[in-house]
Amino acid sequence: MQMDEAHSKLRRRRVEGIHTALAMGSWLLLWVDCGPRTQETAATLIAPVVARVRTLPLLLTDGWKTYPAALLQVVGVGYRPRRRGKVGRKPKPRLVAPKDLCYAQVVQVRAKTGHVVEVRTRVVFGGPRRLVTQWRGRRLGETIQTACMERWYGTLRGLVAPLRRRTRCLSWDLIRHRGRVWLLVSLYNFVMPHKSLRQGPTPRTPAMAIGLTDHVWSYREYI
Repeated sequence: MQMDEAHSKLRRRRVEGIHTALAMGSWLLLWVDCGPRTQETAATLIAPVVARVRTLPLLLTDGWKTYPAALLQVVGVGYRPRRRGKVGRKPKPRLVAPKDLCYAQVVQVRAKTGHVVEVRTRVVFGGPRRLVTQWRGRRLGETIQTACMERWYGTLRGLVAPLRRRTRCLSWDLIRHRGRVWLLVSLYNFVMPHKSLRQGPTPRTPAMAIGLTDHVWSYREYI
């Protein structure tokens, strides 16, 4: 699963971040949340996804430092270290990552001009060997990356005018702004076939790839 956040502007100089979780392999959009770029918003994105999956997925994000703390806030396990010696206060309990959690970050190194000069991967939870083993075992390729999220945000910006880089079509109302995003999420999952999911002459949507439906929905059927 890949997670990322995008920047969007509203009228009256308001900024609204769009946080998305996407399942690799099927391209299914698992959850979308709108809000400021804070740890609480990141935890609000992770919690519904973890509640809907059988096991903890392999997680990939960008280099935002808030994600590890948000992950521990949702799936962390309580741990109280032992006190060393007989004198002094007992150590306070803290949250640690569960043993089956695998999480890595894709960090972009930028020059002073803002251009990306290097892309690095950093394993936060799980260890490099176990991460690479799960990555190859699930047939997700050879390179750890977040290209699926970047491709999704390109589609989102192309179909929702207020989210484009340079536009005058900014949203006035926050509720309608979120409604536009969620409308495109549902259309993307059930109505819009994806080229990389095609099997011979049969077009497929992300919902078909994960087994939620057996055909491409028409707009009339969707409505």
